[in-house]
Amino acid sequence: MKHRLLSGLLLLLLSSLPGWSQKVSMSVEQAQRYALENNRTSKNSSLAIDEAHAKYWESVAAGLPQVDISADYNNFLGASASFFGQKISFNPTSNAQITVSQLLFNGQYIVGVQLAKIARSITEMQKHKNDHQLRVDVANAYYLALVARKSRSLLGDNLNNLKEIHKKTEVAAAVGIIEPTDLDQLTVQVGTLENS
Repeated sequence: MKHRLLSGLLLLLLSSLPGWSQKVSMSVEQAQRYALENNRTSKNSSLAIDEAHAKYWESVAAGLPQVDISADYNNFLGASASFFGQKISFNPTSNAQITVSQLLFNGQYIVGVQLAKIARSITEMQKHKNDHQLRVDVANAYYLALVARKSRSLLGDNLNNLKEIHKKTEVAAAVGIIEPTDLDQLTVQVGTLENS
């Protein structure tokens, strides 16, 4: 069953923002989705998960085969120099180097990869916990707003009934059927209910 009602928490949040003076109606699911999309903690948790994934793959990549290639080429312009009247020509030279390395076994590497994996899963669990708590908080605020609205309606009905009883009691007090203190008590109750 979907209830359409203005969530007190979201109304308060949206009404405090500049330019938001309109009413917003949404279901509890829509309010939860809105909160998850716009909550700073949830966004930061998503970024922390991305960072944990990157660190995990960085740890794994350290154990993969590494290839280093370097090359240089000297005197490609055919330079020469004159030294005590003699011309010295430099021959072009080039060097190329390829180095391939593979980590065969390293206990620190294995422990590092496992720790990165654990850190990643802890970060994911923390995000799920934060998102669940946010959903619970939004649902509680939503239902509190529903209760507040219903309470206001009931208080209004009670006030109308009490005012009607007060009018009849005024007539009874004027005739002398009841004590004036009973009327005073009823007047105080009407005032208290109006304040509520």
